[in-house]
Amino acid sequence: MSVLERMLLLDPESRATAAEALMLPYFTEFREPEEETEAQPYDHSLDNTDQPLDQWKRKDGGEAGTDNGAREQKKWRLKEKGAMK
Repeated sequence: MSVLERMLLLDPESRATAAEALMLPYFTEFREPEEETEAQPYDHSLDNTDQPLDQWKRKDGGEAGTDNGAREQKKWRLKEKGAMK
């Protein structure tokens, strides 16, 4: 089974985890074992809870519905072009 087949399986129980995928020969040259950490399991307990927006903002770390990553990338690109100081 190829790397992509292992990573793209629909069944999450059969799909390779990130840690398992990093152990595949395909990724050997890209690994830095001393830098790798195991992620904590995702907490699904809040997925379907009914909470006020301000509660979701606290858990989200910002405003719900905003893409802070895209905003930061745009700032970085402008700074690189010398348009922003």
